[in-house]
Amino acid sequence: MQDVELEQQHPASNRLSACPSSLHPANSGAMLQTSLQTSTAALKEWAVTCRALQEGRQVLLLRKGGIEDDYGVFALEHQTFWLQPTYEHQSEERVKPQDRDLFGTVATLQQDGENLDFIVLGLWAQVARVWALPPDAEDNLSKLLRAPHIYEESYLRLRLDYKPAHPLLCVALRVFQAEAPHIVTMRPEFLGCRSWIELPEGLLLGGKPALEEAAFQEHLDMLETALR
Repeated sequence: MQDVELEQQHPASNRLSACPSSLHPANSGAMLQTSLQTSTAALKEWAVTCRALQEGRQVLLLRKGGIEDDYGVFALEHQTFWLQPTYEHQSEERVKPQDRDLFGTVATLQQDGENLDFIVLGLWAQVARVWALPPDAEDNLSKLLRAPHIYEESYLRLRLDYKPAHPLLCVALRVFQAEAPHIVTMRPEFLGCRSWIELPEGLLLGGKPALEEAAFQEHLDMLETALR
């Protein structure tokens, strides 16, 4: 799969979706760039995954869609966004034994009222590269098993089997920790099983990367070897 660099001039033109129409060679291994200084977008993700991204255990995001996404299919609508940790559906049995300590860490860090009265946004991410695994490709599972991440095989099968006619998006993220977390009051439109939420105002991006450049590039190289 050949890498393709995309300039962020018209964000909608770089919108990748987990649907067959978006499965184009230019979308596999694509390098995406951004110059945003603020972002109003936030992506819901397991708290343990957010923590793994923060600690540099992985840079990989796996997505097909949430129940309340359009047609239940995930679309990569933004190249720069905040990560909102969620706690409801994450499961220890879906995570490798050596990484299950993450559950204790995020339980300790979860604030009273978080995701009920307010959301906490302390991490933001830039999309660095995207691979789309074609539906029904026989080697999809073996590719994912070779990739560096915290997930058990049972979770990988679950992701692949959901909406089997659609590709699985494998997204490499460059993650940054904000200097201080943002506390945003809960709004009705934040609720539900949807991937993306739109914040009432843009939050300033800044802080330090979870991984230094050399370590991040090493993760990218491992993903490229596994997923190409």
